[in-house]
Amino acid sequence: MRPDHTYAEVARFRKENTHRYWCNYSSHAVPADDPASARNRLKSGEVVIVENKPRFTIQKGATVYTIGSCFARNVERSLKRQGFRVPTIELEIDKGIYTGNTPFHNTVLNKYNAHSMAEEILRGLEQEPDPQLIEVEPGQWYDPQTCFTRFMPYEEALALRRKLDDLARDVVTADLVVMTLGLVETWFDMESGVVFNGLNAGSMKHSARKTTGFFNATVDQVVDVLSDALEKLVARNPEVKVVVTVSPVPLGQTFTDVDVIMANTYSKAVLRVAAQMLTARFAWVDYFPSYEMVMHSPRAITWADDQVHVSPPVVEQVIQTFSNRYIAAT
Repeated sequence: MRPDHTYAEVARFRKENTHRYWCNYSSHAVPADDPASARNRLKSGEVVIVENKPRFTIQKGATVYTIGSCFARNVERSLKRQGFRVPTIELEIDKGIYTGNTPFHNTVLNKYNAHSMAEEILRGLEQEPDPQLIEVEPGQWYDPQTCFTRFMPYEEALALRRKLDDLARDVVTADLVVMTLGLVETWFDMESGVVFNGLNAGSMKHSARKTTGFFNATVDQVVDVLSDALEKLVARNPEVKVVVTVSPVPLGQTFTDVDVIMANTYSKAVLRVAAQMLTARFAWVDYFPSYEMVMHSPRAITWADDQVHVSPPVVEQVIQTFSNRYIAAT
């Protein structure tokens, strides 16, 4: 077995890491007043700031391409206000494509599982020309890579897919790609092998239910599918940098037979480990601990009443921390 580090290296880490203690006890085994300890930060009653050492910085005004769910939508809004070019928020879309009301005009872009995120990158690299549309009933089609959209005639669904593919091509020129991993419960078409971004409940009322399968992704599956997409991305965009985060937003419901809290813990644990493995594999990929900041902050200030969505002030503070660390000083 090969060690990750030598004893000397670990000793140096311990000496230099001022945030190493969960609780820093005094010589009398009494919790010490150490503001860098996890104990003191957790007791502060404020948003818990978790430290990381960024591998790289980006210039203000850079192009940032965001991939993820509703938390990514919040991220892109904040980055836009700070002067970055964020192509995903510039998308002009007819809200008539949706099945109901949505808080974001670009909800269609929401991505939840690793396979659908990888698919968006590959489509941006023009490595997936097949539109992958599914006919759920005569004359009515569904795009399994979209979110919250209604069934459409083929030409309308195809036009929307082409528009989204045009947007995805911005990954080729992006300075930074921010990927917010969401969940691991994943649906796919058993005949074509196409993985869905999410389950369209309406499609299950039709013939699609006969060919739809489910899997709960493992760490290896997440790492493999994202590694493949990221390797192809950097081959086309050698200067690109990638920040991976894990969305704190929990599963709205689980499709497994366990308590949703257990299912959500598994989901986030898989994604957090996968994110760590990606940063270990690629020097141009970094992990930002937004998940840890939200999950360890007081629930009363962190979450909306549904206990699903993160409150806007907390999102702003998390993104401000991100900006402070990753935006180069001019």
